[in-house]
Amino acid sequence: MSIYYIEIINDNNISNKTTTLSSRIAVNLEINVNIESITYDNIDKKLAFTFSSALTEFQLKTLNNLVNIIVEEKTVDDIYPDPRIIKSTRSPDILNDNLNGYTIGCISTNILINSSSICQNNNTGIAIWKSITTINKFIYDTPGTYNQTIDSSYNFIEIWLQGAGGSGGTGFIGTSCGAGGSGGSGVTLYRKVQLLALNNPTTYTITIGTGGSSQMTVSTSGSVGQSSTVTFNSLIGKTLTAYGGGGGGPGTSSGSGGSGGMGGNGGAGGTSSGTGAGSAGSGSNSAFLVGDTAEPGVNGIAGRTTNGPGANGNGASNSSWNFTANGVWIGGKGGAGAYSTLSNVNNGGSSGKNSLMDTVTTAPTASGSSATAGGGCGAVSYFSLGGLGGFSSGNGATAGSKGSGGGGGCGYNASSSIGHHSGAGGNGYCVISLY
Repeated sequence: MSIYYIEIINDNNISNKTTTLSSRIAVNLEINVNIESITYDNIDKKLAFTFSSALTEFQLKTLNNLVNIIVEEKTVDDIYPDPRIIKSTRSPDILNDNLNGYTIGCISTNILINSSSICQNNNTGIAIWKSITTINKFIYDTPGTYNQTIDSSYNFIEIWLQGAGGSGGTGFIGTSCGAGGSGGSGVTLYRKVQLLALNNPTTYTITIGTGGSSQMTVSTSGSVGQSSTVTFNSLIGKTLTAYGGGGGGPGTSSGSGGSGGMGGNGGAGGTSSGTGAGSAGSGSNSAFLVGDTAEPGVNGIAGRTTNGPGANGNGASNSSWNFTANGVWIGGKGGAGAYSTLSNVNNGGSSGKNSLMDTVTTAPTASGSSATAGGGCGAVSYFSLGGLGGFSSGNGATAGSKGSGGGGGCGYNASSSIGHHSGAGGNGYCVISLY
């Protein structure tokens, strides 16, 4: 037990002032010692403070500052003209206000839990401190619908949302073989929303889309991936949608599916006699924040019509946005199916790429005297490489993951019953961080 005496001048309404002092000292971020009692000697005009243990010199100075603010009625700006950086073993609450010596802009770090907060409102009894540390991260990677509540302690919500990938198309049976085009990736969306105006808990709903299903029948188009969404139920009242990738075209030598866009799913992959890879989804219904625009996707490139690997299908992206702005959206480039005859040895279908990061899923290399056309590799999402295209060893294409496209099946090889199978698209994916 330690007792400290501080002389005062202004003892007007001293009973209420000592009550206020006691409540503020109890939660003060810098004293961090239990206050047991405060008494006033009206003869000597001294306040007696009893603490459970001794105060340091800095804590005693803080105590004197609180007396000057609460008893002597000086303003917090008189005592602390500039915001401070504070280390504490406590986290701030509504009583860490102007009477407790805190100004707007003060940053407090609770060193016991490695959490930092900034003071955004120091009004008496209703101080607002917002966390500036990522202390809650939620990952959603299984198709379904989820609900999450945000309380008022957070400053920002950061969202990465991934539409599901489309599946690849299957290969073609025949002596002249065409491989299936790969599935397009779902579009990747990034948003950062400030929660300064949030005074009450709100909820958001997340829906994770299912990737396009693997195809087993020869010369079959892949299926489109489902969109993934985040709906802010009471904060903004809008839905952020990341559309799914298109399915790859069927053999012969087909194009890849387009990536999802801002306003629609990716287009289906075309055949070599058609328009090539599908165009990426586009539209005008996706503006989420002020200044958002929905730009059209770019058409994919046709599959190869002569022996050799196909070309990449182009996905959508908005490269004018960047990660320091309010958002970005990213499409993928799916690999187009190749074409060959059984007598011609050639490489597999083309690689899949991510249109912004230029990450590559490398296409397999065909080998052997009976090599057939290799399927295109799935479009790369921001989070994952695409599925591998099937090729002439008899291996079927592999699935994408986290929104990337599934691989296209290879041109049919009579020695295998699965080489022409396509890979499923990766399911949607969402990462939400609150800080």
